[in-house]
Amino acid sequence: MNRLRLSFILGFAVLLVFCQTNLSWLRYGLGFQLNLLPSLMVYSALVADWPTWCALGLIGGLCLDSLSANPLGISALGLLSVGAALHRQRELIVHQDASVQCLLGMAATGAAFMVELAAQVILGYQPLMGWITWWQGVGVAVGGGLATPFWFRLIPFLDTSFGYSRMSQTSFRPDREIKRGRF
Repeated sequence: MNRLRLSFILGFAVLLVFCQTNLSWLRYGLGFQLNLLPSLMVYSALVADWPTWCALGLIGGLCLDSLSANPLGISALGLLSVGAALHRQRELIVHQDASVQCLLGMAATGAAFMVELAAQVILGYQPLMGWITWWQGVGVAVGGGLATPFWFRLIPFLDTSFGYSRMSQTSFRPDREIKRGRF
């Protein structure tokens, strides 16, 4: 994994956290707050190596918890559990198809939502839960599912645009004859 892709993933994580916490008109319009970090985790866990998705889970989760009402570390727990499950099975997942990416994003976002909710209940916090919580969970899952194919297109595009490709040929040709001496 190159440093440029790691920089893009972590930069988008911080940007997503900033947008999620500061765009209140979107939250009030939808009736729930979108969480797009699990969709970025799907891309990171399937394409990148384990230090990258661990860094995304820790940095993104802790940044989100520091700017929200969640206890510190709850979002990181949800993101890391989703990342570990996907990274473990990445060889078996056909992640090039957009419909598979949408379904993985929906499942990952819903699973992260449920892990965070269960962790808050287990730790003794009393989150506001009711019948509307399930509607919010479905909305968050659909939003994460729709955003997941975006990462599979954007980050490789940026990687090829700003990165350099290595030369596959050398200037040495094996069929060339080198004459030494005066003539």
